[in-house]
Amino acid sequence: MVQTHEERKAQQREYYQKNKERYRKNEKLWREKNREKIKEYARNRRASNLEEFRKYQRDWHRKNPEKSKAAGKRYYHSHKEKRKNYYTKWVGKNREYYLEQNRKYNKKHSKDKQKWNYEKRLVVITHYSKKSYPECSICHEKNMNFLQIDHINGVMRDDGRGGSKLVNYLIKNEFPKGYQILCGNCNWLKEFQEKEKELSTKRENVMAREKWQNNKKEVFEHYSKGNAKCVCCGFDNIVALTIDHIEGRKNAKHRKTDSGRLLYYWIKRNDYPKDFQVLCVMCNTAKGSKPKCPHQK
Repeated sequence: MVQTHEERKAQQREYYQKNKERYRKNEKLWREKNREKIKEYARNRRASNLEEFRKYQRDWHRKNPEKSKAAGKRYYHSHKEKRKNYYTKWVGKNREYYLEQNRKYNKKHSKDKQKWNYEKRLVVITHYSKKSYPECSICHEKNMNFLQIDHINGVMRDDGRGGSKLVNYLIKNEFPKGYQILCGNCNWLKEFQEKEKELSTKRENVMAREKWQNNKKEVFEHYSKGNAKCVCCGFDNIVALTIDHIEGRKNAKHRKTDSGRLLYYWIKRNDYPKDFQVLCVMCNTAKGSKPKCPHQK
């Protein structure tokens, strides 16, 4: 008796169900051996039916948002180098367009970006503070404008070094150990103490350091009218004090490259001009980045 088409199909299905494991094992082996052949066939099929393929993709992504998102994440993490190279090439070819888009975005979202950065920085600083609120681990300064993230054992890894890059790194890596919160002055003093260990102990080098430290002390005491201290907050550790240009460095009469000991010598030679004042590291930094130092508000 001749089988009908439906009967033959049913018999094939039944046979497949009985031998499913063997079929799957053979299919898997064949795919592993012919991986390039399968990819080539898929590329050719896609190229010959491009519009149909794109429509199918769009429909699939709409119907399966969760699967689509998961697939996107897998691709994102497994093709980092490929994406990086493509992005670098694209920026090189479309640099003007890229810069213009950045300018437009920054102009439109400047306030939003400031808010986002502040909120992320607050989370990180609160996490690494010894108490439940942001404060310096040494002097207990609580003003957020003066607090910094410090590498306890020095910069040992590529974590962005500072600013928003460091904040993003710490959040992304779930707050690794090796960091603490210090104010600008305590951070400066800690760095100075670390450098001091490596200074030369030769007699001539020690004497040279003492000489310019005495010059520094004379200049700072002159502008502080006695004891060297910050005119803004009263901080009096001379190591973390700086000479500030009241009207800004642009209007200075000395060479633009003069700073540190060269600037102290120039001030003494020119009979202590009135264009300078003494500020601590924190207040000097705040004065340069904000309309007013937070101590003055």
